[in-house]
Amino acid sequence: MSFSRVVPVAMVLLLPAAAASGRQAILTGSVSLLNEYDSNVGLTETAKENGWFTTLSPSLVLTSEGPRDKLSFGYAPALRYHHENGGKQVDHFLTLDGSKQFSRRFSMEVRESFMRSNDYTYYVREYVEQPGAGIPLSADRTRSDYWTNGVTVAANYEYAEKSFLKGGYTNQILENDSPSVDDHVQHHPYLSVTRQLNHQWETELSYDYLKGDFRVSPDLDEHRLGALLNFLVNPHDLVFGSYQYTTLNYERDRSGYDLHRGDIGWQRGLGPETAMAASVGVSYADLESGRGETAFDYAAEYTRKINHGSFKVAGKGGMEELQFDAITQGGLSRFWSVRGDVDYQLTAGLSSQPYLLYREDTFIEASPHHGEKSLVGGLSLTYAFWRWYAIAAGYSYRQLDSELPGNSYDDHRIYVQLNAGKELKRWL
Repeated sequence: MSFSRVVPVAMVLLLPAAAASGRQAILTGSVSLLNEYDSNVGLTETAKENGWFTTLSPSLVLTSEGPRDKLSFGYAPALRYHHENGGKQVDHFLTLDGSKQFSRRFSMEVRESFMRSNDYTYYVREYVEQPGAGIPLSADRTRSDYWTNGVTVAANYEYAEKSFLKGGYTNQILENDSPSVDDHVQHHPYLSVTRQLNHQWETELSYDYLKGDFRVSPDLDEHRLGALLNFLVNPHDLVFGSYQYTTLNYERDRSGYDLHRGDIGWQRGLGPETAMAASVGVSYADLESGRGETAFDYAAEYTRKINHGSFKVAGKGGMEELQFDAITQGGLSRFWSVRGDVDYQLTAGLSSQPYLLYREDTFIEASPHHGEKSLVGGLSLTYAFWRWYAIAAGYSYRQLDSELPGNSYDDHRIYVQLNAGKELKRWL
């Protein structure tokens, strides 16, 4: 599904309200100039090549909002110049986000994000990271041209007080210019039913179907059934139990599996200042090859607002499916990870964002069986001035330690970026 197919869907959703009173449209423009040093342009283990890049990126965002609907469209080309070899690269970023409340109980939304680049690390936070904006790509990936397109169309119907029927369809496409890197198209329809039994108890049943079409790797079909039970202990505490059953089959050359996972957990919210959550569980994979794999699942997260900022620490581990990671098609992975993020306002105009992420994977389904360790860390500083302007500087470090020959690397990046943006036009 391409961007041109989804824009008409959004327009159909919003056209009935186009003439409604109280509608507002805002056009915002910005431009950024980025200078960046990369110590390992190709993300290779040997024969490393460094590079200096300058990137000029104008952008436009048009937002149209009415009493019952909202549509936002953004486009940002990025012209990147490689100072060492004189090479030029034009990246493209497009986003669409639309929603409409058809009645008190029924609403729909559509989201799309398109990206063309040769640098998968645009997904790290100091560049373009946006929730749901891209397809997760493996840290094994080297610099090569590709494009991704992700689309979601979703509907939400409240059939009883605080009880919902939700359904939708997600389509994700990854295409690479290099024939040595696998492409895929993912189709993902889903449906869930939530029932509020009383003011404390809530249940949810869900079904997901995933269809993966790959250019090189075997195609796959996956069915997921899920059940969730929530109990609200008090206004601050919620406990839950969940179970998920997954069955996956490959079209050829690879054994499928049945995956069972059960979890129990707790969430606590102390107003807007502090939130915490924790869960434990177990996963068991019954592989068609005849062997079984077990993993202990766990997750914990703590978020807190402090004077002049906020921070979050989190950790998780267990078993995860990575068929669509775009390079290794590693399948089932036994993993653990920890991360920390801080957003702190140093002065009225100066903010800082240090972050750190560490993860270890053991690909229990891949051939050959192997493991990876990845580390991502960095710091960015942003100074805003004269209302429409900001200057940012940052450093990031990425390291991948793989048991596969030639897949390890480390990479240092330093950048300085100047941004200017303002509201260009407003219609009422």
